[in-house]
This record gives sequence, structure tokens and C-alpha cells, in this order.
Amino acid sequence: MSRCKQLRCWKLVLGSWLVGSAIGLAVSQTFASSDCAFAQITPDGTLPNNSRITPSGNSSIIEGGTSAGSNLFHSFEQFSVPTGSTAHFNNALDIQNIISRVTGKSISDIDGLIQANGTANLFLINPNGIVFGKNASLNIGGSFVATTANAIGFGNQGFFSATNPNTPELLTVNPSAFLFNQMSAASIQNNSVAPAGLDPTGAKTYGLRVPNGRSLLLIGGNINMDNGKLRAFGGRVELGGLAGSGTVGLNGNDNNLSLSFPDGISPSDVKLTNGAGVEVRADNGGTIAINARNLEILRGSALLAGIAQELGSSDSKAGNIEINALQAVDFKDGSLIFNVLTPGATGQAGDVNITTGSFVSDNSQLYTLTNGKGNAGNVTINARDSVSFISPENSGFNGILSSVRPGAFGNAGSIKITTGSLSVRNSSLLVASTNGVGNAGDVTINALDTVLFDGVGNPSFSSGAVIGVGPGATGNGGSINITTGSFVARNGALVGGDTSGSGDAGSVTINARDTVLFDGVGSNGFSSGVVSRVKPEAIGKEGSINITAGSLFVRNGAQLDTSTFVQFGNAGKITITARDNVLFDGVGSNTNNTSSSQAISRVNGVTGNGGSINITTGSLTVSNGGLLSVGNNGQGNAGSVTINARDNVLFDGVRSSNSFSSGISSSKESEGTGSAGSINITTGSLFVRNGAELIASTGGQGNAGSVTINARDTVSFDGVGSNGFPSGAFSQVGARATGKGGDINITTGSLSLTNGAQIGVDIRGQNNASSNVTINARDTVLFDGVGSNSLPSGVLNILGYGAIGKGGDTNITTGSLFVRNGAQILADTYGQGDAGNAIIHARDRISLDNARILLNSLGTGVGGNIKIQAGNLTLNNQGLISAETSSTQGGNITIGLQDILLMRQGSQISTNAGAARAEGDGGNITINSPLIVAVPREDSNISANAFTGRGGRVDITATGIFGIQPRSSPTLLSDITASSDFGVSGEVTIDTLDVDPSLGLVNLPTVPIDTEVAQGCYTGGAQAQSKFIITGRGGLPPNPKDVLTPDTAQIDWVSVKPSNNNRALPPVTTKPTTATPKRIVEATGAMLNAKGQIVLTANSSTVTPRTSRQNLIQCYGS
Repeated sequence: MSRCKQLRCWKLVLGSWLVGSAIGLAVSQTFASSDCAFAQITPDGTLPNNSRITPSGNSSIIEGGTSAGSNLFHSFEQFSVPTGSTAHFNNALDIQNIISRVTGKSISDIDGLIQANGTANLFLINPNGIVFGKNASLNIGGSFVATTANAIGFGNQGFFSATNPNTPELLTVNPSAFLFNQMSAASIQNNSVAPAGLDPTGAKTYGLRVPNGRSLLLIGGNINMDNGKLRAFGGRVELGGLAGSGTVGLNGNDNNLSLSFPDGISPSDVKLTNGAGVEVRADNGGTIAINARNLEILRGSALLAGIAQELGSSDSKAGNIEINALQAVDFKDGSLIFNVLTPGATGQAGDVNITTGSFVSDNSQLYTLTNGKGNAGNVTINARDSVSFISPENSGFNGILSSVRPGAFGNAGSIKITTGSLSVRNSSLLVASTNGVGNAGDVTINALDTVLFDGVGNPSFSSGAVIGVGPGATGNGGSINITTGSFVARNGALVGGDTSGSGDAGSVTINARDTVLFDGVGSNGFSSGVVSRVKPEAIGKEGSINITAGSLFVRNGAQLDTSTFVQFGNAGKITITARDNVLFDGVGSNTNNTSSSQAISRVNGVTGNGGSINITTGSLTVSNGGLLSVGNNGQGNAGSVTINARDNVLFDGVRSSNSFSSGISSSKESEGTGSAGSINITTGSLFVRNGAELIASTGGQGNAGSVTINARDTVSFDGVGSNGFPSGAFSQVGARATGKGGDINITTGSLSLTNGAQIGVDIRGQNNASSNVTINARDTVLFDGVGSNSLPSGVLNILGYGAIGKGGDTNITTGSLFVRNGAQILADTYGQGDAGNAIIHARDRISLDNARILLNSLGTGVGGNIKIQAGNLTLNNQGLISAETSSTQGGNITIGLQDILLMRQGSQISTNAGAARAEGDGGNITINSPLIVAVPREDSNISANAFTGRGGRVDITATGIFGIQPRSSPTLLSDITASSDFGVSGEVTIDTLDVDPSLGLVNLPTVPIDTEVAQGCYTGGAQAQSKFIITGRGGLPPNPKDVLTPDTAQIDWVSVKPSNNNRALPPVTTKPTTATPKRIVEATGAMLNAKGQIVLTANSSTVTPRTSRQNLIQCYGS
């Protein structure tokens, strides 16, 4: 007996003794590795025409079998192919399907070559299990199917079973299903790395391979690949199986086979590890499909599809990678899912579609790229529970990349994730970008519960979702659309994208049912947030940011940014809608980034318009350096900031690092044309405190923006920040600017400016039009106190030094106005222009207590005019109303009151001119009040004086004037003056109803009781009497028979000392008054005039009597 036959006999004996055992498998593999190896194939004799095995060298020639139409059936007791051996199916060329079953109890161990003739498809069925060793290989002309199913079905004709052998006479149709009736189907293991010829590009390839365009299917039990490879270039590789009983459908035609897994079955697990790979790349087609309970792709394993290098045409379309894992997909350790258009390729890359319970990508990459001419594919993940991307520290890229690479032509694909919760951490990324010629893709995320982007694992990049246009690229950025319950981006995570090429940046839209949080700065210095920017080297315009949520929190240096830095391009809009509240708070804590938490839309280039910021919410808080910023430093307008807050808005504090204020900034910063945007706030109550500011400014040729506040209840500005800046709202025009300032308009229930807070307009440029401050407060306006910076609370409307133009007006309409403790209403001019006007209407009262209303001109312009209408006006503790000028004409003051003007403790009303001891006429003062009251010795004054110019005019209409009187010049008493030190004095005119206080004592009538009042009827006895009472004046008792009571005040007369200077006495005029009252005559009769009116008469007239409907009143004398 030959040595080969002896070895074969030993192998058969040992194999029968140790069949099914691990020892038997090891021994079989030992013998199979000998130089003279044979396939271990034994027919089972169950077919009408049984299989025949003929050895030929190291090959086993398989012939015979039972034919049914184009199907050829083989049935074996065992079927294994040891290392170095060949199992050759010597079939007729017209056979389409070779179906081989193993009915014994041993697994099939394939570590050699399986070969067949022609283009027949080969099916290997072994319910005991199948192992492909590292040397296993295929040389067949059709598709290859390996399965551990119990049987294979043939439509309605029956099935070919390995566990219950049957006769296949009528099974003439193509196989249609795999039947599993085991509780746990056996597994299939593939470790093949055997040489497999050349791939379509001419490179060497390895593993189990079927001809190009054909299918390679493994149907378990579990499918395990440990460094093994499967190749079906341009064809289909499908992995899957069942963990229990059920049926898996088989579909296809002669060349292409695929599986169908019905709902309700229990799939098995699939695992690829240690560099295992599946590849289908070619010039067209190529699909990978995996159906599993759990799929693991580990330790550098890969799924590769797409158009191979330098292959394809415009009609080429790569197939997809389809993954269905009932429970989980674990994608880890540098593994790769890859469906790309490789360099030089032409066509359309395929998609990657994953459906599972949970998906985890850990330091792995999922690519759908185009490196050639054609579009990249899309990535779609549907994970019922969660999707997670995580990277170790300092690792490479982890996540999804759908991109147009440099030099490529085509569009990037889109990324769509639908899940319960999404987590992207430690520099993991979702990228749909373009770096070639073509558009970036979209990123769409739908997460029922949460979306989290967190942290920096690699200093080169942050976690995030990116839709950028790279340097040198041509194309537009895509869009990011996120819908979830709650959204978080923290520790440097970014959502959005920049454009550094030629194209527009994409837009970002976030819809969160509950909260959206952007928090902190990453270890690489990048701010968390949303960006849609155009970089300096780019050409294009910004995208927009749209956030809708229950609440939005932007904290600790996080940012929303749609700025542009290009020569030509517009900044994008930021739109926020939050049902409950919005918060911008704090600054970054990283030493490389101490930026404010902010929403920013700015133009930093040459030409373009800034974007707007629009916030609609319940409550808005911007604090600790938080900022809403729009601006433009080139040619173009800045955007506007619009806030609609149902409940309240709070701006509070300054940033700790560099003392920038919290608030809103709308600026036009350069010398280019264009205007700053407006600031518009509508809310229940507005609070601005601790140095926070609302600023609309211009430093160029354009106008500053306006500030408009509508608050249903309260507007409060309070305090000074740690940087010394007051809380306030301002419209500013810089020193070199030529635009006009914007208006400030406030409509509210109550307004307060306290502890140094200010609102106003500051013009320092060459302005030709005024800007106004308008306040409408239904109830009260309060300006109170001086700040820690020694600056007063109040309204400022200033034309600064060097400015050209007219100061703006200040208009206040309210119920009551209180200005106290050093507060001011100021509309001064220091430049070449007139001071603005102040118009104040107070339904009830105005009180100035140690406070001032100043509309002075300290430059070359005229002082402003002040017009006051109120119920009463109180000036106390050096309260001042002033329209003075330094060297020109003073402004005018007009006061109309319903009750009283009360001046106490050195208060002043002044339109003096020549405060710098220069020329200028005093302005005019007009006062109309029932009563004007001052204390003589408190030096409270009404003055329209001048230095070298003419004194102004003082016109007073009052019922009574007490404690203050006209004088030729100011004294230490309470005065009314219109004098001039070196010019012509002005005029004081006082109009009272019956008394001229300039005439001294009042002449009383000699008869105490005016007898002209006659008694018409006398009532006698105890009848009730009517009364007519005359109240005495100036210390007289009500009745001549009464005596003065001891507590009656006595008013002393004061003699004025003659003046020794040469100034002219201002003329004091009074309107003529009647010396004696007109005689009152008692009515004694009545008549009816021609109009049917009753007229009382002194003498009876002869009239025709007519019946009256009233009884005549009878008078009875004694």
C-alpha cells in the first residue's frame, strides 16, 4: 500500500473514531497538512444517482449526483477539504446550480480549494457547521452559498434536506429558501486569507472569492470572520442567519443571489475581527448586506464598496452597504465601513444604510466619499435606542465622513440619523463637506430623547457635526437639521461649518422639545456652539442658525456665530424661538479662549450686510459678559437685534476676564458706508443692571441704529459695572463718523434709571440730523442717584466735543416723573450745534429733588428748549431746570401746570446765557400755574439772565405767587430775574386773576360785608338757612366780629435795599385788573326769550302768563 493510501486509511479510521470531537478536528487538520492531502468527502448513498468520489493526486473529483433540470444534487456523509487539497465538482456545463448537502454529524472543514466547472452556482449545506480555514479558496464560475440550514427549499416543489434526506426528482426550479428547524443553528467561520488572484485594478487580492458580478452568501447560525476575507467585486456579499427555527428567503436570477429575512424571526450574530474584510469594489455595482441580531466589526475589520480606482464611467453606480442588526452594531478599534469613489474613478458611489437597536462607533470610520468624478453616497442610520460615537484620547478621526475630496468633482452625500439618543464625544465627528468641486451634503438628526456633542479628544478638532466648504473648494455648504427632545453641545463641541472656498456656508436648524444647551470651551480653545461662517479666503455668504426649543442655554464662552470675513459676502441670521427661557451667560475658562457667551452675526470684510438676531421666548437673560452682537466694519449695513419675551428680559453684569459688558451691540465700525442695525425689545419687564448695556453705534459714514423698548410692566436700568460703565441703552456716533445717531424709544408701564444707570444718545461725529429719546410710561418714570463711577443716573442726549449737528430731543410722557439724588435729564451740546429739546408731559406730578434737567449749550450752539406739562411740579434741594448756554442764546423753558409750582432749597429754573462770561441772550421762560410757591430765604430762582447779551423774557400766569418775586438782579432771596450784567435787561411779565403782587398791599373794602349781595327770602324760626361764605385773606378773620386766633401766621413785609449798580431795572408789567368788583344785582323775575330759554331779570317784565309745570317758591316775611 502506498504511503498516501496509508495516510488516508489512518485518517478515515481516526476520523470515524473521533468524529464530531475537537480532537478529531485537530487530528484531521494535522493529516490534512501533510504533503499528500485528499479531500475528506464521503457520499451517503441517499440519492437515486449517488455521488462518486475519484482521487486524482491531491484532488477529489466529484461526479455523479442526481440531476433535476438545471440543478445537480450531491449528498455526502461528510465533506471537508484539508489544506493543500482540492474538491473538484466535475459537473456538466449546462448545470446552473450545484446543491450539496452533508447528512452526517461532522462539520465541514474547508482549508483547501473548492472548484466547479462552467458558471454553475455552488451551494454547500451542512447543519453541523462550516469552517473556512486561512488557506480556503474558491474557483467556481458562479455564485457560492454556504449555509448551516437544515434544508433548502424549491418553491412549491419541495425541499432538499440535510437532516431528513429525501429524493429530489421534482426539484427542478431554482432554490428559493433556507429552512432552519434547530433551536440553535450551527455557525460558519471564515478565516480565509488565501491568494485569490487580482482585483479589478490589477492588485493582488486574498480570501474567498467569487467571479466579478456574482454573489457570495454565508447563512448561519452565527457568522464569524477572524482576519478572513470575502471578495465579490461588482457582485454581492451577504452575511446572516437564524439563531432559532425559521425560514430565510433566497432571491435572484442566474448570476445574482440575495437573502430576505422576514419579520418576527430571531436572527443570529455576525462578527468580523482582527482585520477581517468584505470587499465588492469594481467598475460598477457591488453590494454588501448583513442581517444579524448583533453585528461586531472590530480591530481594523472593514466593509469596502464603491467604484475602484481609475475605473467606472458616467453610467456606473456602486451598490450599497446594507446592515440590519436587530439589537446592536459595535464598530470599534480602527475599523472601516467604506463606500467611495476612489481616486480617478467615475460614477456614483453607493449608500450606507444601517438599521439596528443601538449603534456604537469607537475610534472607527464610516466613509462615503468621492475622490473622482461623481457624487458620494449617503449614510443613513436608524437605531431604535441609541447611536454613539466615541474616541480615545489623541486618536484619529472617528465618525462619519461624506465628502468631496480635493481634486474631485461631485457632491458630498448626506448623513441621516434617526434614533432614541445620539452621543458624539471626544472629537468624534459627523461631516458632510466639500473640498473639491461640488456641494457639501446635509446632516439630519432625529433623536426622540437627547442629542449630545461633547468634548475634545484630539487637539486638532472638536466633536461635532460639520457641513463645511474647504480651502480651494467650489460649492455650497449643506444644512444641519436636528430634531430631538434635548440637545447639548459642550466642552468645545461644534455644530455647523465654515466656508473657506467659493460657496455659501450652510444653515443649522435645531428643534428641541425641551432644552438646548451650549456650554464651555474645549481643551483646544474652541468654543462650544453653532457656527456658519465665511472665512477670509472664501467667497460666499453665510448660512443661518435657527433654534426652536423649550429653553436655550448658552454658557461659559459658548457661541452662536454667523459672521463673515470675506471681501464680498453677507452674514447670516440667527433666529431663536424658546417657549420658556433663553440664557447667554459667562465667558470661556480656557486660557486660550475667554470669549463671551454670545450670539454674533458680523461682517468683517469689505462689502456685505450683517445678519440679524431674532429671539422669541418667555424670558431672556444675558449675564456675566453674555452678548448679542451684530455689526459691520466694511461697506454695508449691520443687522438688527429683535427680542420678543413674553415675561421679562434681563441684562446683567460684565465679563470677569476683560470687563466687557453684558448686553446687545449693534455697530457700524469702519469708515465705510452703511448703517448699524436697530435693537428692538418687546417684553413684560426689562431689567438692565450692573453695567450691562444696549448699544447701537456707528464709526463710519452710516447711521447708528435705534433702540426701541416696549415693556408691558416695567423697564429698569440699575447700577454700574465693575468696569465702571453704567447700565444703559445708548445710540452712539463716533468721533470720525458722519452718520446720525439712532433714536431711543421706550414704552412701558414704569421706567426707572437708578444708581448711575443711563440711557441716551452720544454724538461725536459730523452729524446733520438729531436723534431723539422718547419715553412713554403709563405710570411713573424714576431717575435716581449717582453711580459708583460718580456719574448721574438719567437721560443723556449729547452733542460731544468736535461734533457738528443738532442735539436730539428728549420726550417723556408719563403719569409721574421723579428725578432725585443727583440724577439728570441732560441734552447738552459741546460742539457746533444747538442743544436738543426736552418735552415732558406728566399727568400727575414732576419732582426734581437734588436733580437737574439740563439742556445747555457749552459749545457754539443755542441751548435747547424745555417744555413741561404736569399736574404739579416740585423742585427741591437745588433741583434745576436749565436751558443755559456758554456763549450763545439760551434756550426757552415753557411750563404749564394744573396745580402748583413749588420751589425749595435753592432750586433754579434758568435760561441764562453767557455762562462762560461771553455774549449771548438769555432764553425765555413761560410759566402757567395756578400757584407758584417758594420760600423767600432759600434762594430759589427763576432766571433768564445774560452776561453781555440781552436778558431773556419771563412770562408768568398764576393765581397766586408766594415767596418769590421779580427783582432787577439776582439776590440771596428767591428771585425772578431777566437781567444782564453788561447788556440790556430782559422783561418779567406776571399775570394774575385779581391780585398784582408787584403793587404791594391789597386795598380792602371799607364795608366788611358786601351789601350788594341782597337777601331775597327770609326764613324764620328754626327753618334751615342757606349760607354764603366769604373767606378772608392775608390774616383777616372770616367775620368782622371774630378775633384772630393765637396761631394765625403773621406775614412780615420786606424792604428791598436800593441797588447801587448801573444795571437797568427790568420792566415788570401786569395786565389791568378791576379795582372794585362789579355790582351783583339780585334777580327778581324770569322771562322766556325768543329762543325758548328762561332768562333771569332784575326788574319784572310784562309778559303773557303761561302755566308752569312747577309750583312757585313762596317767600314769607315777618
